[in-house]
Amino acid sequence: MALLSGTPYSDLAGNVPVAPYNNHRDPPFFRLDLRLAFIAVVQNATLSTEATPFAQDCARENGSFQCHHTAFGPITIPSIGVEAAL
Repeated sequence: MALLSGTPYSDLAGNVPVAPYNNHRDPPFFRLDLRLAFIAVVQNATLSTEATPFAQDCARENGSFQCHHTAFGPITIPSIGVEAAL
């Protein structure tokens, strides 16, 4: 919110301003600027799987113990919201 003091202006002689310049002001007024936006966000919109180092698939293969990173997903998180700012 803002209190604006009004635009300054000068007396005119025809179309020409005369001194003293900008010695008058329009009436003061309040102004409130508001922004309202509707937002849609989708995380992982490509529906890709994700490999994680935190979970491993381990098994005995050809006489040795082998571990592989597991993949999970797709995890998709849609979000719809409203954003407001003053």
